[in-house]
Amino acid sequence: MNNYTLPSGIVKVCAGLVQSATTEPYLSALCAAEQTLFDKYPAEQQQEARRLVAAVKVNIRHPRRPSAATLLRQFDLSVSESTFKRYKREYCYVLARESHLIPDASPKA
Repeated sequence: MNNYTLPSGIVKVCAGLVQSATTEPYLSALCAAEQTLFDKYPAEQQQEARRLVAAVKVNIRHPRRPSAATLLRQFDLSVSESTFKRYKREYCYVLARESHLIPDASPKA
């Protein structure tokens, strides 16, 4: 089991936020989720990170069509399909956490 598993209802809410969020705190939550993926790439590869975020957003809104493999080709991404899916789950998890749809499980200092 991975750390980013969410109930299907929360995933559907994430899709709705990606598609139509226009107010705070949802815009900040979207930015935090995007930043999670940007942090995975060094500064010289931020263009690929932007393409990854765009592909993840498409896949969250439409999880089956186009397929993840098609998105990887369409957005010219150099990650495996399993890595892409893991990034998508992490993006949605951070979005749900930052939108207060799920409790923050990070350790308290």
